[in-house]
Amino acid sequence: MKYLTTVEVADIIRETPENVARRCARGQIPATRVGGEWRISDEAVAEFMEPKNIRSSPRKRSTAGRRSGRGAA
Repeated sequence: MKYLTTVEVADIIRETPENVARRCARGQIPATRVGGEWRISDEAVAEFMEPKNIRSSPRKRSTAGRRSGRGAA
């Protein structure tokens, strides 16, 4: 098993290193702190990139049945 830095993972998943660190802190990407920096296993990166963890399109919000409260008398 190989451990990667946030910079290396950011390059793989095409995000910023800061965003990768945030995901690690939130537990979205399993990681370990070593000397104040995150280390992520190559296995965790592969699991994170599984299709179940990636949204292909934003979720549409339905407004059906909602009341806006505007113009109501």
